[in-house]
Amino acid sequence: RENAAGVPVFAKLWPGAAPVADLAASVLQAGADGVVLPGSLPGLALHPVTLRPRLGAVVGELSGSAVRSAGLFAVWEVRRALPDACVIAAGGVRTGPDVLDYLAAGADAVQVGSAILSDPSTPGRVVEELRQALADHGFETPRRARDVAHLRRDRGE
Repeated sequence: RENAAGVPVFAKLWPGAAPVADLAASVLQAGADGVVLPGSLPGLALHPVTLRPRLGAVVGELSGSAVRSAGLFAVWEVRRALPDACVIAAGGVRTGPDVLDYLAAGADAVQVGSAILSDPSTPGRVVEELRQALADHGFETPRRARDVAHLRRDRGE
């Protein structure tokens, strides 16, 4: 870590490797400045006629909308266990409401990734949609939306 003094280091974690909150705690204790969740998940696609794996390497990695619910859970779980950690969400972000979900689950920042491959203008559109989604929910800033999924309903929060 001394070699990267002054340069933020974020560890991208795969939620299936271990309990994700424990893994996040370990990398933060080892010197990471924050975590990026989730990393890609393993996947398999079969050819509809041969029923054999479509990929030459047999298995591949899921990204995009296929990992969104796993990403939301990983972000929520890490935020719940490590409330002061810097958490960056990635996975399945195509719209402003997707970003709002990640913020509500506890993300400090949200990455747009695979969606850019099919539409390079996605980030600009997502920002505009996020502004509208925040307004629709009564949030003045993205920061106000962070962690809302963690508030207890039974106390009226």
